[in-house]
Amino acid sequence: MNEENLQQTLSQIDSSDGPTSVLRAGEEKISTGRRVGYFFLSLVPPILCLILQVAALLVVLIPKLVFAIISGELDTSNQQTYVQGYMDLVSNCTSLGVFIYHIIGIFVFGLWYYLSFRKPRPTMGATIRKTTLQAVLVAVICGVALCFFSNGTIIVENTVFPKLVDNYMQLMEQAGFGVDVFTIIASVILAPIGEEFLCRGLTLKFAKKSFGKFWIANILQAFLFGVIHANWVQGIYAFFIGLVLGYLAERYQSLIPCMILHFVVNFSSTTWISALFDALFGDEIPNLPVGLAMVIIPTVIVLALLRKTKKTAEAA
Repeated sequence: MNEENLQQTLSQIDSSDGPTSVLRAGEEKISTGRRVGYFFLSLVPPILCLILQVAALLVVLIPKLVFAIISGELDTSNQQTYVQGYMDLVSNCTSLGVFIYHIIGIFVFGLWYYLSFRKPRPTMGATIRKTTLQAVLVAVICGVALCFFSNGTIIVENTVFPKLVDNYMQLMEQAGFGVDVFTIIASVILAPIGEEFLCRGLTLKFAKKSFGKFWIANILQAFLFGVIHANWVQGIYAFFIGLVLGYLAERYQSLIPCMILHFVVNFSSTTWISALFDALFGDEIPNLPVGLAMVIIPTVIVLALLRKTKKTAEAA
């Protein structure tokens, strides 16, 4: 290679959008200062998510609270009655607040993700066309397995921290999870879109630029995925599901398989899994061995499937 061609190649590398500091074709050298900046930028989407959740709840809560006080439905003369009435009002507003947040989240994080690409930006049609049948099947199978995994995790948690799980179940019941139409739409349809833009789209992308290594970035985005669920019970299994979602995003270079897997997990959790548990266990809570089996067996299935897709990709 002559000197002119060498300079041209180095110029192309320096202007690229790669995540590591090693100069390979299609990547850029990122300074330490920019890496620190990308790290803090990777934290912004989850923080903004929590802020938007609170804001959406307040949008619903404040008008109802003002009306309840003016109409006399909320007794402000007695502190105990007021506190209980206020908590009931918050519970009644939660489902609509969550629904509104997810709609806002899709637009905010979806637009941010789209603008994070350099021109020419990828189109939706091109993204859908490159989603293979293998990616869809892997996402569906992993989604079903991880639904069992998440419920098995709750069973194990219930054995170790029964009070924590009991509080979580009460919270889900108050929020109308699996019953209220707003929470069903939000969790099954909206969350798989907005949360994938947020975690596997933005946070993972910025974290890769910061650390230069996918596995570190994947752990960070999975951890933050657990944090935005704002409770320990969901947060623990969400972390492990987040690791799988991050792997799919990296493996297929697309968020569509992630959205499909996320949809399958949430849809299964709000529909047929409860009926299956009722048929198998009735009103009894499954014991620890059952919970451990529901954690271990799906884990083995998912790891074997992901390992197979990796080998297929290496052989292609």
